[in-house]
Amino acid sequence: MIVEDVMTKEVFSVHSDQQISKVASLLAEKKLHALPVVDDENKIIGIVSETDFFSKENANIYLPSFIDFIRSESLEKVSQKNPTISYVANSTVEDIMTKECFYVDPKLKLEDLIKIFQESGFKTIPVGDEKGILRGIVTVSDMIKLI
Repeated sequence: MIVEDVMTKEVFSVHSDQQISKVASLLAEKKLHALPVVDDENKIIGIVSETDFFSKENANIYLPSFIDFIRSESLEKVSQKNPTISYVANSTVEDIMTKECFYVDPKLKLEDLIKIFQESGFKTIPVGDEKGILRGIVTVSDMIKLI
């Protein structure tokens, strides 16, 4: 079997100029751990994950708290009074995404993919063709389903 046999082909993705508030909501609503970041030609340019919301130096945001805040408050109204909230409200995917995004080929053997998951610690990996065009996404959960 190869990656193409187990990957999710209809993938949610985002652009680097999207506001992180919308991305946080998408991650929460769709119960996703990560989203590939693509350019206008659907080429993979990065990835944004749950951990990016609280592991980057520039935007120390904890995703669950951030999502709860978005749901309970008027972000725009509060951001006018608080510079930190204003920064968060105006931050984009580019501010927190991982720019050096690793992706795998759809024709990669599953044995090799398992090794990559084991060695990297990744839970989600975009699937791209030889030009880096997003073709799908594969997760540890996809591999567990095979067992």
